[in-house]
Amino acid sequence: MAAKKTVKDEPTLIASPKDPNVCFVLFSSTYLTASSAAVSLRSLCLQLEREDRDRVIESIQYDSTARRLEIKFEPKGA
Repeated sequence: MAAKKTVKDEPTLIASPKDPNVCFVLFSSTYLTASSAAVSLRSLCLQLEREDRDRVIESIQYDSTARRLEIKFEPKGA
């Protein structure tokens, strides 16, 4: 008779909903190169291409400590 495998409780992952008014990317904190920066910027470009072309940008911010580039849009319908 085979022993039953016990199933460990897996942690529940709770994701916060995506903010529809923000696009952002993180730059590598371990090995930042021109190539890794290009990958991050391409990702940001793809996010922006999914937005309506006439969406008004409220702000563009770069946090050098977190290496995060963020674009905030005015809320839709504002």
